[in-house]
Amino acid sequence: MTATPRPRAILTIDDAPSPQIGEVLDVLTKCGIKAIFFCSGEQIAPYREFLLQALRQGHWLGNHGWNHRAFSSLSLADCVTQIEATEAVLSDLRTEAGCTNHPRLFRFPYGDKGFGIGPGRVLLSRLHPKVRALQKYLRVHQFRSTLDLGIQIPRPRFPYTLTTLDQDWLWGSDSRDWFFSKSGQSPGAYTHWMSENFPAVPPSDEFRVFLFHDHPGHPAYLQSVLPLLAARFSFVLPKESP
Repeated sequence: MTATPRPRAILTIDDAPSPQIGEVLDVLTKCGIKAIFFCSGEQIAPYREFLLQALRQGHWLGNHGWNHRAFSSLSLADCVTQIEATEAVLSDLRTEAGCTNHPRLFRFPYGDKGFGIGPGRVLLSRLHPKVRALQKYLRVHQFRSTLDLGIQIPRPRFPYTLTTLDQDWLWGSDSRDWFFSKSGQSPGAYTHWMSENFPAVPPSDEFRVFLFHDHPGHPAYLQSVLPLLAARFSFVLPKESP
């Protein structure tokens, strides 16, 4: 019997690495899913071996700035320092793990591209000099966008449609694991919410980009919800850079 085709999805995990990253890797291995970990540079040193393990298991590492500062609160020079310092550490890890063909990826903390968040800010940011300079920096320094890697995500509502051509990685599907964790709700309640909000859909040319977080207590949420999502979506990584 031929398996029913499933829509494709990419699992991204922000704020890595945490003290629980080993548990997160175990959950992903059990589910047979590869993920992109967007890492905060200052958190890497104590968990370096786990990130090397992640790379050797086929996961990717992306850049999430140095210490999760909102880029709208920083000067352009400080924003660039956040990116460069983190990328230097990630580059060393990729080299040590033999993964130098992995692409450079960047995601702004909070999705703040340098002028704040929210619909009004997103619209105005298109003309903001710092926002434009950061996008140019990412292009010049060969950070790869979703479109660069052949990833077409469902078209978001206006004005977020304007961000789909940017060089940084936004997400299309917020798992809200942070909300359920903060409010102390059970993994079962979380999985029920995910089941209701992310139903099975027909395959298409588009990819769902799921946002999860590497926070304390979150492996239990992942362990509970990933079997459900894996039954509805085919989790993949983009094609690697040449």
